[in-house]
Amino acid sequence: IYADLGDLQKALEYADLALQIDSLDNRTQKVAVRRSQKAAVLMDMGRFHDAERDLELALPVFISQNNLNSLAITYAQLGEIAAWKGNVAEADAAFRESIRASQSIRHIYIESRASKGMYMLYKDISPAKALSYLERYVELEDQIHSEKAEEMMQAFNVRYRTLEVGHRHHTLNLLEDRAFRA
Repeated sequence: IYADLGDLQKALEYADLALQIDSLDNRTQKVAVRRSQKAAVLMDMGRFHDAERDLELALPVFISQNNLNSLAITYAQLGEIAAWKGNVAEADAAFRESIRASQSIRHIYIESRASKGMYMLYKDISPAKALSYLERYVELEDQIHSEKAEEMMQAFNVRYRTLEVGHRHHTLNLLEDRAFRA
């Protein structure tokens, strides 16, 4: 939450605290997730080497537990770090792993992130390859926005029907009151 509000230092403090608490209880899977969360904050702070260290510690846990959601996220993060370092081969491999894992669990948000990463990676060095990833990214983003719009429409319909039923109920009460008084 603090990272979304722009208070990265406070976000890092809470990420460290959560990591310490889960480490005390020896919750291996939770510790790995906390490292990935902390890495996201470190990346936002521009501390890519520190983020990479945490992700490299978390990755074997996610692999051993076959935690595909966390693998998809972690590989996307590692891809972004490798791209930042200028290591195209490493970034490509990480983004491909992220795409593979996210497709296997049908997680279009993470696949979108990794596809955008591949586009950014190749847009200047291989435009044809970049184009295919850009097309997939746009397709996924359209799907994400369509799903959000559908959710908003469903929520609106529920509110509308609730108000409509309330209005009918109120009208019936008024009619009953008038009939009783007459």
